[in-house]
Amino acid sequence: MLAERSPADRYLAESATLLANHGLLVFGPDAAATTHLVVAIEEGAEAEIATAAIGGAVDFPPGAQEAVRASIARVAS
Repeated sequence: MLAERSPADRYLAESATLLANHGLLVFGPDAAATTHLVVAIEEGAEAEIATAAIGGAVDFPPGAQEAVRASIARVAS
């Protein structure tokens, strides 16, 4: 559910879209933020393509993302 996402996740979910036969459409509060998002998406796409050479991407097991976030929160506090 969108309401349960962090502000950063909501920003990413609402600031970019991939248009079929056109490419990436990205917008943000300023040119620097928009450029940062474009670079992050491009690097993610490059990593996804590179994984094909070693058998393809593998999803994290259920609960892994939450465990990492909890670990980061413990270290950050």
